[in-house]
Amino acid sequence: MGIGDAVAGKAKEAAGAVTGKDELQEEGAAQSEKGVQDLKSSKEETKADAHESKAEMAEAKQEAAEENL
Repeated sequence: MGIGDAVAGKAKEAAGAVTGKDELQEEGAAQSEKGVQDLKSSKEETKADAHESKAEMAEAKQEAAEENL
């Protein structure tokens, strides 16, 4: 879920620290890390999609140029 997991995880970590519940703190840390990793993955996926679109545009321009010859 990305940002939601990261934020919820940090909240759980803080709640665990305040209440002295190590298990809740660890669960929060894991959830937060998952959220961060999801965000990174999403960012990389977006970059890949943009690169693919750019390549497709270049290919279409090349084909159009070849048709005009």
